[in-house]
Amino acid sequence: MPTAYGTHPYFEITQEEKQRLITNIRNFKPSEVNWMGEFDKSFLNPGLIKIQMTRREIAIESDPNVFKFARIWHLEGKDFICIEPWTRYNFALNNANQSLWIKPNDSITLSVNIYAKIIK
Repeated sequence: MPTAYGTHPYFEITQEEKQRLITNIRNFKPSEVNWMGEFDKSFLNPGLIKIQMTRREIAIESDPNVFKFARIWHLEGKDFICIEPWTRYNFALNNANQSLWIKPNDSITLSVNIYAKIIK
């Protein structure tokens, strides 16, 4: 069975604060993003995604051999950002080479751990 699994966690963050995010996601440069429009892009998953904000830190841990991509999604004017570990690109089910295949009578276990810390 072809699958393409991804998580969709939202994190509350103001429009103004998005410009100042610090992250270890290679090639994702929050200060260069036009946050006034929609943003929806995939990056390689480093395995332990770190996001630093004013007085908060988030870490998202997933196996980068399974969750190959970190999708960043944001809607215009909304005070949130989604940081989404995905196993495959968009529309992977339309391409047999892109899908994550589960054999008959088999199962898989996938996990994503999210850590949050408030800095005083």
